[in-house]
Amino acid sequence: MPIASATLTATETTTGTEPGAQAEPRPEAQPGPEAQPGPMTRPWSALEADYRGWADASPSLAAMLRLVQDVQRSRFAAGLHAWTSHHELCVVQQPVMHPEALPHLRISPLSDGRLEFRYVDTTVLNRQWHRTVEAERAFERLARFIEQLHWFE
Repeated sequence: MPIASATLTATETTTGTEPGAQAEPRPEAQPGPEAQPGPMTRPWSALEADYRGWADASPSLAAMLRLVQDVQRSRFAAGLHAWTSHHELCVVQQPVMHPEALPHLRISPLSDGRLEFRYVDTTVLNRQWHRTVEAERAFERLARFIEQLHWFE
């Protein structure tokens, strides 16, 4: 005897145990806010709050807080978008949903108090542009990077 197959719509479920049991319709599930995809990037004020909470842990995290505050006060604030990955700050030109394959500037706090700037535009590590700077030169380095890549006119 051939096996019967049934196709259910997204709004149906079977409730009977007998073969051929009728499917009962159920209300369509409405995705909650947590199910809605949103940008990975976050407001600068939220990033500042993160780094404020981490700043006492090390001099380099305090430097990251100062850098984020400098960006917030600068002309770049409206045109740069960022997210954190652990304690690293990832910067792009527009809000993004899935940044894994997207070129971005990754700014990392180092254990010696300096910050590393790395432009991740390839998976080949030794081909990525990178610079390490003293904490007090972080915003200057960011501004030069933006200028070199013509991110702003």
